[in-house]
Amino acid sequence: MPKVKNSPGFSLKQLVLIRNFCAKLSEKPRFPPSRFHNDSPYSRKQTTISIINNAFEKRVVIGPYLYCNSNIEVELIDNLEKPIEYWKEHKDDPGVNFCLALRGDWSYICFKKGASMLDYADTPLPSYPALCRIENIYFEEEGALPRDKYPHGWDEDDWMVYYAMIGAREKTYRELEKELGFSMLTIRKHYLKILKQCKTLVCFFPDSFEGYQYALLTFRTKYEIGLKKALSKLDRTTYLYKYNGLIILQIQIDPGPQKYNSATARFGELEEMGIIHDLRVSVPNRWKNIHT
Repeated sequence: MPKVKNSPGFSLKQLVLIRNFCAKLSEKPRFPPSRFHNDSPYSRKQTTISIINNAFEKRVVIGPYLYCNSNIEVELIDNLEKPIEYWKEHKDDPGVNFCLALRGDWSYICFKKGASMLDYADTPLPSYPALCRIENIYFEEEGALPRDKYPHGWDEDDWMVYYAMIGAREKTYRELEKELGFSMLTIRKHYLKILKQCKTLVCFFPDSFEGYQYALLTFRTKYEIGLKKALSKLDRTTYLYKYNGLIILQIQIDPGPQKYNSATARFGELEEMGIIHDLRVSVPNRWKNIHT
């Protein structure tokens, strides 16, 4: 088993607790830390609550976010002469959810409201401690990731609640009541309805989101199911997307050029093995992400 590196400020015991709380959030995104105490190794409830709240503050946990296929358009551009200038021109578009100016094989990537191009999005729940390191990742289980379905049966009020509650823990029902003009009972009714057709995206980063290098990889593979399972063996979240058969990974790599080189080289080895093909690797220069 890979050696465990403790996050600054958190022990191994605490990180296991935090990761397990993320697993609960993936099932019930508004689950309160106080109710998680029954699954905690600590005798004092306040200790459990304090550890979990601290994990959010230090961005060891990001999310949870509700996600459904709501017509997201994907834009990938290479060979831009001035990718940062292009990024600056588009980053403040209110329809943009996520965009990066890049160095490497791609110059720019953007997710925005528009055509229904994003087939699949997920943040596979990682393991802690890790069962595999990124530089040793391997997968060979065939199968395609299923296309995320567009929600059916939602009315205008359902969509209002969805957009108000994308950050599932960010607002209380009292705050939502004032914002939407609905009663708390009505909001909860809509929330429970839309939740059935939403994924819950929650991210776990033992060294905090800022504690890693960031790389974007695109490739094609017939082993998409195996890839998702392999990502769940890592000890930090990987963002996994698919559009038009193209896999997009946002991977978090330990700091240092050697770590970056060994991680990205591993995907080059997978391409040589025939596991993936059309591999392209990029590094972000600038980014906008409404969820980070």
